[in-house]
Amino acid sequence: MSLEHILLGLLDEPASGYELGKTFEVSLRHFWAAELAQIYPTLKRMETKGWLTSREAAPDRGPARRLYRRTRAGERALSEWLEAG
Repeated sequence: MSLEHILLGLLDEPASGYELGKTFEVSLRHFWAAELAQIYPTLKRMETKGWLTSREAAPDRGPARRLYRRTRAGERALSEWLEAG
């Protein structure tokens, strides 16, 4: 299991790195620990691979955030990983 595949699985809906980090903190910490310092570079690497796209979103308050979404290539990578498991 890799952090990339976990993130692909979590990205059913667009989410920011911060939101994904909160999901790890609240829901997954007993199974897998991932800090924001790991999540952000992994998201960037996945975007470079073509598994994700991102866009800047203006929030209601606070700084802008980058939302990540799975691409078709990301869906294929996730499906292949699930089938191989």
